[in-house]
Amino acid sequence: MFKVKECMSSDIVKAKRDTPLTEIIKFFKENKFHTLPVVDNDEKLIGIISLNEITSVFKPHPAEINKLLETVPFIDSVPEAELDIDCLTPGMGILVIADELLTKRYFSIEPDKTVSEAFSIMQENKTKLLMVLEKSRLIGVISMFDIIYELFKERGVIN
Repeated sequence: MFKVKECMSSDIVKAKRDTPLTEIIKFFKENKFHTLPVVDNDEKLIGIISLNEITSVFKPHPAEINKLLETVPFIDSVPEAELDIDCLTPGMGILVIADELLTKRYFSIEPDKTVSEAFSIMQENKTKLLMVLEKSRLIGVISMFDIIYELFKERGVIN
């Protein structure tokens, strides 16, 4: 069985903590991935930014406040957040940075694990992308497509 390091993508675009929103938006426009890893100066993974985090700039309350409101007994329901486009200003593109958007909720695997183990982690956590970490440093990503592609190649379905 293949190892993760044999079929992961190691040529990945990463952001730093201070990467501005304008660059983050460009990444999502220009790349096939819908997840942007955020690393420190030592390439250690700090978190990730997905489209969910990008849309958070439109929401009047952070998700944590909504979760807290849901626990209050006399509040029947928390209304769905609407897109608040009035909050968008030209300065946001440089004022909002990756560190303010990232989430630390991501799933990872080590490069020497098997593709089968990667698949299991993806299935258990209902995700299609794992960060590949070696001593906390981001060295690649492996997606469900990477796994399927390698299996198809191994079985001669594709060349």
